[in-house]
Amino acid sequence: MTIGCEKISFSYGEKLVLDDISIQFEKGYLYGVLGPNGSGKTTLLKVLNGVLKSIYGKVMVDNKNIENLTIREIAKKIALVPQSTSINFDFSVKNIVMMGRYAHVGRFSRESNEDRKIVNEIL
Repeated sequence: MTIGCEKISFSYGEKLVLDDISIQFEKGYLYGVLGPNGSGKTTLLKVLNGVLKSIYGKVMVDNKNIENLTIREIAKKIALVPQSTSINFDFSVKNIVMMGRYAHVGRFSRESNEDRKIVNEIL
């Protein structure tokens, strides 16, 4: 699987945060996005996973434009774990990890034995 972008730009109002960025992430490697505060690291990740839409350029997931994918298709390929988060519910770690499987489960279905096996292997 590959995730990448070609010549993307993004701005918050008049402030250009990403300007003509092209990068590709290949499966099997560990990447780090480094830079000072306010340099656009989080914005880049949000554009790459479709939370934000670039003003120019395109984001590709397995050579498919992310704009042509459904939210469910994106969720099956991409997950973002924030640096810090606050969950106001009493969920176990296992329950939270299982939430990552919801894109693979039907709308009115429950997780399968295979889903539980995958989560147990991860933990």
